Amino acid sequence: MNVVRGNIEEILSRPEPVASNTHSPAQLAEFGVRIADRLHARDWARQLASGLLAQARDKEPFRIEEGRTESANMSLLDPEWRRKVRRTSLKLGADTYAVLLVMRIALKDERIRLASEVALEDG
Repeated sequence: MNVVRGNIEEILSRPEPVASNTHSPAQLAEFGVRIADRLHARDWARQLASGLLAQARDKEPFRIEEGRTESANMSLLDPEWRRKVRRTSLKLGADTYAVLLVMRIALKDERIRLASEVALEDG
């Protein structure tokens, strides 16, 4: 019994994997990259960001960073993406917040990339 209790305590004391770094600008950590790959978050971001290009035009990267929560919000996702988020969360043992955070970072990165391309074309 003591062995089982010790194993359970050891398992529960392990730190949860981290999806992103803790400094600005937010970037994916190794576990976040796994989430993004499994969820195809970059593809989602690419599709969504092209529609948001006008909003990103003439914005500084930090302003785009501030707006990253706008679209990757469970209440704003369609039912299919809500299922994907929950399924990915379950498969990888991450909480839903971590999966949404990965989507937000992927979207922010794509919006910055697109804004940079537009700036180069306009420049």
